[in-house]
Amino acid sequence: MEEKGLNQFVPAHRDISLTDRPGEVWKDVPGLEGYYFISNYGRVLRAERKSYDCLGRPYRKARQIILAGINRDRNLHLKDWSYRLQVTLTVQGDVHNLQVARIVYYQFVEHFDLKNPKLVISYKNNNGLEIYPENLELLDYHAKNQKSYYMGRQLSHFKTNPTKHLEIIAQNVQKSSKVVSKYNEDGKIVATLKSITDASKVEQVAYSKIVRALNHPEVMVNGFYWRRGNANRITRRDIDIIVRKKSIGYKAKRGIPVTQLSLNNEVLATYSAKSLAANITGIAHKQISSAISGKLTHGGGFYWKQGNLLEVDFTKKAYQISDALFNGQPLKISDLKDKNTRKKIPVTQFDRTGEPMAVYESVAEAASKTKIRHQYIYKSLFDIQGMAGGYYWRKGHIRKNIFEIA
Repeated sequence: MEEKGLNQFVPAHRDISLTDRPGEVWKDVPGLEGYYFISNYGRVLRAERKSYDCLGRPYRKARQIILAGINRDRNLHLKDWSYRLQVTLTVQGDVHNLQVARIVYYQFVEHFDLKNPKLVISYKNNNGLEIYPENLELLDYHAKNQKSYYMGRQLSHFKTNPTKHLEIIAQNVQKSSKVVSKYNEDGKIVATLKSITDASKVEQVAYSKIVRALNHPEVMVNGFYWRRGNANRITRRDIDIIVRKKSIGYKAKRGIPVTQLSLNNEVLATYSAKSLAANITGIAHKQISSAISGKLTHGGGFYWKQGNLLEVDFTKKAYQISDALFNGQPLKISDLKDKNTRKKIPVTQFDRTGEPMAVYESVAEAASKTKIRHQYIYKSLFDIQGMAGGYYWRKGHIRKNIFEIA
């Protein structure tokens, strides 16, 4: 880019001009090479690239400076604000939220582990809007907090109030010193101890094992149950109720059941939620929702109704839940991991003249091989005049010109 007229009154983080600032250097944003670039001024550039509109028609996206958002935090001690720049970048539907200062330091000062959250970028002059390489420094959390103390931006309560330290220790002891009790397999109390720490020492049992037994009532440690408090006994029925409640899946408890019907109005399957129906059948969630609301007459070649028309009980099984009956056969959640269980919809790709070009076993395969987003292909399947990626699409294995089909 050329160095031409520059608005010298515009700060770098607000400059959207495609003209370089004096001495500006550009490098790839790590992980988004070829799509986005970052400069030593902290400006982010989106490269020119090919894209598609909602109808699948290709167009060129011009290069553009992406303005970073300004996040701010209130300093209650000095009554001022600290700032940092964050930018949201999108590539092929994937959203990346990045802190600009981290990327500038990585590319123009030295490389470090970008995925390590314990490494933070600090500003030498405490101005998070000036992210020139010479104003940045890499610190860990401890060093960053120490810097806040040294610069007077944060006061230690230990220094301002000497008794605060003892109060905090006492509060922590009180929080962690909750009575716990041990019970045998018949539910009778065996021992009560002042805290988990005491229980660990007295019983010679790892602290983590006792915590796990407290959080999972059905778990036994060395043949004993553990509970908070000092109840005289526990019953097996109490344990069974807890286990049963935990075994009921989220969708079974909170989802709204939907029923799938053939075009002859035969009930085929009932699912505990639309998301589960979409996963099993391979039909888009949006199509199922639109068919239920009446925006579409059918979704994926089926009628859809809200409710449980098969009257399958999703909540009474304690240890294993069949979330759906598919064509009259029970279908388990574990089957979703098997791609052969899912229903695939073959699709055919046609050129602009209507001649068939290729057949794919599913929309997902078509999207993967043609690099056209699957949402656009789905939409084209139900819009006979619509195209996706410059091609027509139809369900099934079709070998004729689509314009010759009556």
